Amino acid sequence: MSEISIDNQSLYFKLSSRYYSDESESLELTFKCLVSPNYTANFNNKNLKLAYNPNSKIMFVGHYAAALALKGKEKGASLGMLFIATQFVDILFFPFVLAGIEKLSFVKGFTAVNDFNMDYYPFTHGLLASLMWSGLFFMLYYFVFSKNKTNKKSIAIVMALAILSHWFTDLIVHTPDLPLVNGEPKFGFGLWNNKVLTFVAEAVLLILGLWYYLKKTKAISKVGKYAALVFVLFLLLINYLNLFVLPANDDIKSLTISALVFYFLFAGIVEYVGRKRV
Repeated sequence: MSEISIDNQSLYFKLSSRYYSDESESLELTFKCLVSPNYTANFNNKNLKLAYNPNSKIMFVGHYAAALALKGKEKGASLGMLFIATQFVDILFFPFVLAGIEKLSFVKGFTAVNDFNMDYYPFTHGLLASLMWSGLFFMLYYFVFSKNKTNKKSIAIVMALAILSHWFTDLIVHTPDLPLVNGEPKFGFGLWNNKVLTFVAEAVLLILGLWYYLKKTKAISKVGKYAALVFVLFLLLINYLNLFVLPANDDIKSLTISALVFYFLFAGIVEYVGRKRV
């Protein structure tokens, strides 16, 4: 690329002629990208313009602090699976909403962070349900996935704690919508009512989780020395864009797809990162 310019809602790239020699060639397509899954790309006369379509927002990243800390505690656990476990109830929640099992409505300005009015989700975000999902993960890892490992109990415990950590992390930011079982009483400290405090809280959690993980593990390659730090900085950048740049997404189908894509994408990346430290 020989030229890049950025304006309010688009990115502009001028490609060198050694890649495209046909002056008349044109191509128009829509694709998903990392920062936001909705961009339109237009290619014409060696120029590529990516225009942003404002209807996307990705998900809360503070949960990953628990995954990093738990990996530091039990090195035999998969860091990628810990990332999945910390977001497991949200991985269930969005498909449950689509299926009509749980309820999510969008209320403009419901909080400063998002428009989510989550008034019924006992099967994923009730404390009792979280304990049950944690118990399920413990049994799966103790009796199936780690059954031949000498540290299977420790691995099963940290995987269960990763599931359970989601409820307590949500407690910090949610409005009072987290039930113990179903219905009242509901709990939540409401940090989502302040964007800056939300960002700071998530950043502090991630940095503490990273600090503990780096303290308890050691790099086995040059990549291992810096990859975890770079990845956490990347998560903080994504979260900044999520909170202060990207508009809210009030379409449950596209929100579900983008959320699931990012949950598994982040897990795949961090699994690679985790294998560079022991």
